Amino acid sequence: HPKSHLAIKNQSANLICSATSNPFSNMTFLWRKNNGNISNPTVNENVTLSEKGHPTATSVLIIPDVSHSDSGKYQCIVSNKFGTTYSSRAKINIVTFPHFTQTPTNVTVKTGDTVTLNCAATGDPPPEISWKKDGGNDFPAARERRMNVMPTDHLFFIVNAKTNDMGIYSCAARNPAGLIIANATLTVLQEPSFIKVMENKEVTSGESVVLPCMVTGSPKPVLKWLKEGIPIGPSERHYFTADDQLLVILTAESSDAGRYECEI
Repeated sequence: HPKSHLAIKNQSANLICSATSNPFSNMTFLWRKNNGNISNPTVNENVTLSEKGHPTATSVLIIPDVSHSDSGKYQCIVSNKFGTTYSSRAKINIVTFPHFTQTPTNVTVKTGDTVTLNCAATGDPPPEISWKKDGGNDFPAARERRMNVMPTDHLFFIVNAKTNDMGIYSCAARNPAGLIIANATLTVLQEPSFIKVMENKEVTSGESVVLPCMVTGSPKPVLKWLKEGIPIGPSERHYFTADDQLLVILTAESSDAGRYECEI
């Protein structure tokens, strides 16, 4: 019996009807739609043998370039010299692939701002809209109750933007015909600032010392170290680590004494 299924608009669809008889006799296939004849149908027919040698006749109704007018109930009628039999009716419903009418665009905001991303799509049936961040469902803004998706799903809001909101946001539109995805990058800028005030240090000659300059900001701030107002760089006994946030002085000498500054 032909099977009911969904057909995608502008693509082709097939319905298959197979029959056999004992003894086998040449068969005639007739396809009907909604109890009426189909004008100029495209049909492929063949006869195959099973492993046991039993012949089976098959008719394939091909519907090229499916449109909404092709939806309906299809039936296969098979006849030979022994009689006529009717298949069950197969229902074809036409669906349309999703198509974006609005897509999110890359956006750059400052911390504390409100972020708005737009996404809308059409299709038949209307597609469902869903969102992901960096390919997953972990939204820091959702955990902190700073995220809202409007009932229409067209608007995606993040209030009081934070740097951990940065990433790639994906809007997916899905219906039985298929899935489409649009991406947008969110960048959150944060003014550079010092996390902790630098403290004076006293060390014994020959000891090593670490001077921390902990900063935050987005994008990551560029640090510059100075001694007595003069920029300093790495040497045999001086090196920087942790994105230049730590100045390490090995085996300190009296010449290392002085006023150190960290600029951002």
